[in-house]
Amino acid sequence: MNRFSRAKSLAGLLLMLGAAFSAGCSGNAMMRGESAETVSGPFFRTMVYACDGGAAWVARFDGDSVWLRGAGGRHVLPQTPSASGSRYADSALAFWIHGSQASLEKASEPPRLCRYDSMATAWEKAWSRGVNVRATGAEIAEKGKVDWYLEITAGKQVVFVSENGKIWVNHRDTIPVSEPSSRRVYGSWRKLSVEWDRRPCREGGFGETLELVVKVDYAGKKYQGCGRLVESRLAF
Repeated sequence: MNRFSRAKSLAGLLLMLGAAFSAGCSGNAMMRGESAETVSGPFFRTMVYACDGGAAWVARFDGDSVWLRGAGGRHVLPQTPSASGSRYADSALAFWIHGSQASLEKASEPPRLCRYDSMATAWEKAWSRGVNVRATGAEIAEKGKVDWYLEITAGKQVVFVSENGKIWVNHRDTIPVSEPSSRRVYGSWRKLSVEWDRRPCREGGFGETLELVVKVDYAGKKYQGCGRLVESRLAF
């Protein structure tokens, strides 16, 4: 093998190791939420921002514009020149993003500071994919906390992810999910059972109160967390 070939092989190996290390570090953090990314370049992405005063805005970035949806209505803002970050504005509203933070500026009102909400973003994306039931939780394992999530799309599929992304279940579900409580068994060679009760649930006593207590049993291992029936919302 000549010097050029050896250098090329070494570069490829380093690139593969870097990708594997990055995936291992970020996998568990993204289990139940969505990682924040600075907005740049033409692409399509949905993100949720929690702003001062309790307001929440859903931002859908589409090329050189952003679609905003919130209590203040719906807006389409074109991108405008900015010395830093990404700024979208018209004559009445401006949305300025700096990494995981943003500011919302309305005419004749002081600007509001907004922060990227990874958990709300995950729920928003579940709704956009047509998910009917979503639940999340965290279990204390031998090597620390293990996050998990469950998504049921009626008539299509069931997805359960845990153990740092090592477990995937994807079985067709044809049973309605409108009943207030339910227990189901999926799969054949490795059974997945899901049970939920409609009562208030706050995981670990912190965070948002959800409407379902959800129990999952996968291959004899039990998980418990909180979830909700994902309701329809106004589209952009």
